[in-house]
Amino acid sequence: MKLFNTPKSIVRTALAAVMVLPALAGYSQYDVEIKASTNVYITGGTIVAFKGTNWVSASNVQGNGPVIFNATAAQNVNMQNRSLSGITVNNNNNVTMLDSMTVANTTLFSQGNLLLGNFRITQSGKVEGQGSTGRFKANGNSIMVFDGSGGNDTMFLDQTTPNETNRLKDLTINRSGATVVCGDTAQIRGVVYHLAGSLDANDKRLKLKALSPTQYGQVAGIGTGTIEDTMYMEMQVGDGVQSSLEQWRHFTSPLKDATLSNELNDDITLFYSPASHWNVWNFDQTRLVNSWRPVTADETMHNKHYAIYLWPLSYGFQPSAASFMIDINGTYPGTGNFTTMLGRNNPNGYTGQGYDDTVGWHMIANPYPSGISCQEQADLEGGSSYYVWDISGTWDDSVGCGGCKKRGVYSMYRAENGLVANGGRSVIPPFHVFYVRAAIDSASFTVNNSWRTTDSMYNNIGRKTNDFDMLRIKVKSPEKVSDEAYLWFDQFRGNNKFDRLDAHKLKNDPYAPNLYTLTEDGKSAVFNVLKEIKDDFYSVEMPFESKLDGTFEMDFEFTNPYQVDEIILEDRKTGTKTDILLNKKYNFAHTSTNQANRFVLHFKKTNSNGVFEDYLSSKNPIEISTDTRSIYVRFPVIKDAGAEINVYDMLGRKVMETRKVTTDSELYIISGEGLSAGFYTVKVQSGTEFKSAPVFIGGN
Repeated sequence: MKLFNTPKSIVRTALAAVMVLPALAGYSQYDVEIKASTNVYITGGTIVAFKGTNWVSASNVQGNGPVIFNATAAQNVNMQNRSLSGITVNNNNNVTMLDSMTVANTTLFSQGNLLLGNFRITQSGKVEGQGSTGRFKANGNSIMVFDGSGGNDTMFLDQTTPNETNRLKDLTINRSGATVVCGDTAQIRGVVYHLAGSLDANDKRLKLKALSPTQYGQVAGIGTGTIEDTMYMEMQVGDGVQSSLEQWRHFTSPLKDATLSNELNDDITLFYSPASHWNVWNFDQTRLVNSWRPVTADETMHNKHYAIYLWPLSYGFQPSAASFMIDINGTYPGTGNFTTMLGRNNPNGYTGQGYDDTVGWHMIANPYPSGISCQEQADLEGGSSYYVWDISGTWDDSVGCGGCKKRGVYSMYRAENGLVANGGRSVIPPFHVFYVRAAIDSASFTVNNSWRTTDSMYNNIGRKTNDFDMLRIKVKSPEKVSDEAYLWFDQFRGNNKFDRLDAHKLKNDPYAPNLYTLTEDGKSAVFNVLKEIKDDFYSVEMPFESKLDGTFEMDFEFTNPYQVDEIILEDRKTGTKTDILLNKKYNFAHTSTNQANRFVLHFKKTNSNGVFEDYLSSKNPIEISTDTRSIYVRFPVIKDAGAEINVYDMLGRKVMETRKVTTDSELYIISGEGLSAGFYTVKVQSGTEFKSAPVFIGGN
């Protein structure tokens, strides 16, 4: 058999022997197919290009390649053990590397997926995702080691393709019972989570970007995780591009007892509003006071208000880079609550006093390196309004050109009855300052750890969109822990054109609420972009999970309607249907045994003459489900016809027979208390309609 000098030869072997491939002058004329359990050794200078189809389990691959996966169509490759010096994955190949895989030099992949098991990147190693579909993923119980000993390894997780700036990637560190040590540099646009164990961040640097007033990186110790000792943090302000518009950036340090480090970047003047003054730049409440001054290194900045003003290039003077780094050191604030005294007697000096000591405005800083939800806040003693500065509005030149100042506005975060008004947002970003109005002397304001938004496992800070038919669903547990999901319709979306907009769901703690919708291909999504509604109705499954028992609250916000004029929430457990455009809140009792596929959303197309009951009848006239010890049978429109329901065990024996009589209820519940745990078949017949389905009855 001529192996290496016969053009277009295809080599197939299923032997558990070692295949040695000598150096080739080129690879384009060869197709090599490697079957399971084949050992491949790549000699120095060899270029091996796998261009065949159906590659399976190339075991014990080692040597100093490079290896190029270059199939003309998407293929799957599994590789185990040993090491390689360079790998290139082209087109849409999926390459899985299991067990121990060491990459000594540069590893590149462009349009494919590189899935790794126990994976080590050494000093000179690098992993890059190129093109619009390249992905790097550590699967299952994978262990990733970024070994920076003797080198300067950088782990950078970034997703900046068009239309994805609000769907940023997260990093979760979860090693129960072990100490996790951060490597040299971790740059994450999104949320950093530490779930269990102890994260020793001493002498380590964490870079958190603030690309805009509503886009921030976050870090949070949740679950049983703790972040200990002193951290050095770099906060990047701005998007790295000089703007033609003026920009204010307001922030506070997310580290307790933090100070500016000696590496403070002085290219742009950093201003601080001291505790003795309650007003921000040109905030006019009976008087104007310009109380800004530069700050110096080692100045305490935790829970205080700082601001950077980025001069626009259009001014022609004092241009400043929109990207600005601030070095901060301090300790992680932990998971406690923070209480600040307001009014005349403020022993901490954290906030300024108002125009009137008892009814003035006071600066409060978000003390956490994660967003906090205003909607979780009970009314402040003596007042309920709090605001954040928004540099918008018009120029005030009434004092002459030399005194022109930007007259900004305050956006309200929370108004009466928990509604967000005046264009405000419901989440205060990390590092952000807001203002509370105290109506009595010696009032206090507490920022609770439970207000954090990081339980949702994705960055959802002040998300704004012009998308049509945007529906936001938020569910809140009895313990005030919340989760959110978004979906909207894009009538211009083609097949797979905007799939990158779908953000797949990362599950929360099992006792926290987990809410998501299913995409058209059945994937769980936080952000779900749907196609144009072509029929009268469009239905979307909305699973919900939580191991916590109690009453949960679900609320809805629908904006920018275009294709949709009616939305019905169907609760399969209770059989109820709710118009959520008329009733924006829905309370429901939940136990840990409830099915996940309890809810479904039905959207009615604008100007449609379709009847919702007829749509349900044609879609699925009979539905059968179970909830641990009960069997649910639903009759959408044939409820008056009655039905015969029989239950059979796995041996085909009829173990239960009942007959549904005429009733106004659409839901019929059969108790399974008399049945042993196991699988059963339920058969339902109503008129000419017949359906059977397997169900599982759980144990007591």
